[in-house]
Amino acid sequence: MAAIVFQPLEITPRRRAWRRLMRRSGAMLGLGVVLFFVVVALLAPWLAPYDPVATSWSAVRHTPGSEYLFGADELGRDVLSRVIWGTRAPLLAINFADDLINPPELGILEREIKRVPKGRAVVLPLSDKTGGHGSHTIAKLWKDELVRLLNETARK
Repeated sequence: MAAIVFQPLEITPRRRAWRRLMRRSGAMLGLGVVLFFVVVALLAPWLAPYDPVATSWSAVRHTPGSEYLFGADELGRDVLSRVIWGTRAPLLAINFADDLINPPELGILEREIKRVPKGRAVVLPLSDKTGGHGSHTIAKLWKDELVRLLNETARK
């Protein structure tokens, strides 16, 4: 019988990152949670037991039980269905031109946001009010973008 010889795999940066991720239980738990919500978002039309916006006066403030697993709200809408459909909400990603930790020059945000359904990336220009990566804590810098997102997603 012939001997089986295993060739060592080249240690690429991607393989090294996966190995580091696999050794950290907290990171694996976080990855599992993210993957769970991605699957729920993709399968929302089939997982949600009720229409998330349909009202039922007989279900107003219904307590959690076998019919409504998470209960019903003050308009009689199924809370579980609303949570499941809520995972499909639009995503707004904001970066700043003077961010050194996530430099926009690399183009990572603009490239990857294309893979997100209903995703939009905005790079705010350099100004005397921005201060690098910490600019995300100054709400008045990105307030207009948030208002625009809320207006776009508001029910008419």
